[in-house]
Amino acid sequence: MSGELELIACQPHPIESNGFNPKATLPYDCTIEHILLAMNNFVEFLGFINQQLYSKEIERLEVMLMPANFSSMVGEFMISNIPKYCSNLVKNQYQNGHPDLQQFDIKTATKVINLKDVKKKIIKKWQHIQS
Repeated sequence: MSGELELIACQPHPIESNGFNPKATLPYDCTIEHILLAMNNFVEFLGFINQQLYSKEIERLEVMLMPANFSSMVGEFMISNIPKYCSNLVKNQYQNGHPDLQQFDIKTATKVINLKDVKKKIIKKWQHIQS
């Protein structure tokens, strides 16, 4: 029976929107819908990982990891996914930066684009030197 229960525990169940406070006000035009979508992405991700682990007879990820490590993974996943749905937020690029999410700033975006261009130029020069 425990094998059957483990298999059931590996099935993702979508987060329901009625569990959120409808009066909550979130900053930078972030909505409950944005949070809900990111949370459901995590549930689907966890279900996928756990189903793969189950097929190899390995315990579920949330059982395997220490609680603080699992909590950190959930937080990092959410920080990476909320900006996919809320275009006014971006992940703070500083390691251990506070706050985790920042308001989108066109000046910062321009700097990121310029850094990518510089990286491309360096790679092209390196490839030229190697040939």
